[in-house]
Amino acid sequence: MKTKPRNWRQWAFVLIVVGYVQYIVLIAVAMHYYPGGTLSNHDTVGYLFWNNYTSDLSRRVSLSGDPNTISRSLYEVSQCILYLILCLFFIALPRLFSKAKSARLLANIGSVFGVIGAISMVIETFIPWDLHKLAMETFDETFNIAFTAALLLYIVAIFRDKLFPKVYAYVILAYLFIGACLPVIYFAFPHPEKALDNRLQSIAVVIVSYGAAVCVSIFAYGAWRVDKRRRELGTDSTLGKG
Repeated sequence: MKTKPRNWRQWAFVLIVVGYVQYIVLIAVAMHYYPGGTLSNHDTVGYLFWNNYTSDLSRRVSLSGDPNTISRSLYEVSQCILYLILCLFFIALPRLFSKAKSARLLANIGSVFGVIGAISMVIETFIPWDLHKLAMETFDETFNIAFTAALLLYIVAIFRDKLFPKVYAYVILAYLFIGACLPVIYFAFPHPEKALDNRLQSIAVVIVSYGAAVCVSIFAYGAWRVDKRRRELGTDSTLGKG
């Protein structure tokens, strides 16, 4: 049976990978233009990968006291593109779980959490870290909780779906295990104004952030394969009753 023309869901699964690539590239450029300063040392020059936080790029004024216009603009563009695509990704996912009602329900709830988390990050994008720290932390924490809930629900949905390879659930589990280490680091080393705490916190954030990019990209590839397989078998979930 011939594969049907590529639908919007397949594009959503491809776009999420593109979204992470553009994010990594634009954030790298933003790092290049960051004037300098870390929480533990305001006199450093430029962005220090193992000492600065990505959120430092959102500051209107860098920690060194210099204007941060270019870095902040690139940060806003990259974040908005990524998390708007992430919304589309979560909207597209539930249709892959039409054959098992329990899996479909879990996927739908998971996507609600996923969209809430993504929207939280879009809002957070426009909140300068140096002006409204509490508000930015609130939206950031909303994303962390919602995104974790979404992934946990999708793990269960994958295990309850016969067509979705279980390896993708294990990939998500591995990422969640890594992500669980972040609050432990923050609790054990809570003072970023100290050099050691600053270094360990920023390293943990980098690992979790890039881990999310790898995890979601692999998950998106799995979703693309499942959607393609369903269409080849003539069981496109848009034709099912769910």
